[in-house]
Amino acid sequence: MKKFLLSTLVILITSVSFAHQTEASTIILAEKQNDVWVLQINASLTAFQQEIRQAYASTPYKTPEEFREMVLNHITQNLNLSFNENQNYILTDGKVQLGHATKVLFTLTKVPSNLETIDLTNTLFKNIHNSKSALLILKEDFKKTKFVLNKDNNYSLSLSVTEDEFIDINIQKASMGPVSFLSILGIVIAIAFLSKKVYKRA
Repeated sequence: MKKFLLSTLVILITSVSFAHQTEASTIILAEKQNDVWVLQINASLTAFQQEIRQAYASTPYKTPEEFREMVLNHITQNLNLSFNENQNYILTDGKVQLGHATKVLFTLTKVPSNLETIDLTNTLFKNIHNSKSALLILKEDFKKTKFVLNKDNNYSLSLSVTEDEFIDINIQKASMGPVSFLSILGIVIAIAFLSKKVYKRA
């Protein structure tokens, strides 16, 4: 458990440094306890300001409190999560910690304990040129893998859950596709070759 907490702390510190770039952001999903997770979003204050000014151009914010409220609304409207192909989890306790590297925290409850799939779409910063977001999922005894959401994958990821790892389904399909095709082709050629030999003997 101590190693897990230490790894989490290191990743959080790294994420804050990463968030100083306007086009870069991080999303962290961390398991706190059974069925309770923490969602953390790190990005530069400039990135949030650019998106909020565009999304709320007709009703600009006048105070930091109004800005925080708009940030929380913007996230709930542009970040979609699905566990095991349903969205019955509850998102609560939204907090915005303003700074050059701005951090937003939510608590997720009623997350399935027997995770099979995770689907995530993040269009929070789609209006920022070359925007990209790193996704980190922290679950005890699981391998720590970083995923990237960007324009190339339409800011969406579909992950399957194995015994100790999260795997990008699309990459898995892409890597398996050619192998499967070659395997089938090899079998077909082998059958044709054997059939020809049998035919000649006959």
